[in-house]
Amino acid sequence: MVVSVGKNWPQKFLIDAANLQHFSYYRMSDPPDSVSFLNCKSLSSLCIGCNFNTAWAIDEFISQLPLLENLTLTNSGSRIARKSIQISHTNLKSLTFNGRWCLSETEIYTPNLRFFRYRGRIFHFPTFRYCSGYLDAKLHLLDGSSLCSGWFWFIKLRNFLESFSNCRVLTLFCNLAFDENRSFSLVWEAITGTSNANEKDTLFQYIKAAVDKIEKQLNMTVEKIRMEQKLCIRNLS
Repeated sequence: MVVSVGKNWPQKFLIDAANLQHFSYYRMSDPPDSVSFLNCKSLSSLCIGCNFNTAWAIDEFISQLPLLENLTLTNSGSRIARKSIQISHTNLKSLTFNGRWCLSETEIYTPNLRFFRYRGRIFHFPTFRYCSGYLDAKLHLLDGSSLCSGWFWFIKLRNFLESFSNCRVLTLFCNLAFDENRSFSLVWEAITGTSNANEKDTLFQYIKAAVDKIEKQLNMTVEKIRMEQKLCIRNLS
């Protein structure tokens, strides 16, 4: 079942469907709490697309759906969405964040989660519980130039990746631009972890070494770049 709502449609929806298994809800302007569920115990797949800039208790929303396995949240707002989010569901197996997200802190308690997709900026994980050794995670990280300086961003990157240390597969996409004069692109494909502690240590030593290498490549400050540009202009004149 798919519901797409325009601005002139009713503000509140109540879905009462005991046999409903898949539901997609798209609304451009209003928060997603304009829809609620009654007796939808069979619902296993839920997609919500809306403007997530407004406050919304996702936990309360999905607690109405005990058999939920797949949750997709798509931010359709013009601005990057949300500062914090909390998701707790013991049956959830797949969680996807589509659109552009700017989460500063996120608590996710999903012990059966095996599939995770996220597009947005790095955030802090006080809690991230997933199915250890089985999670397939794919992360599309936005640039950190407007968030913090280069060095601090990479420290946050390390801390962020530690939350995924028990994944089966971690795929990371980065495209970083620090100012109008320089850009740096990084893509890590299919970094695979195992349950073996020694192999996991080796894996994350590799990640740390890769980040250290990037830091060295970005060692040149903006002042040095400007000095080199001035020197080039003088040599050309």
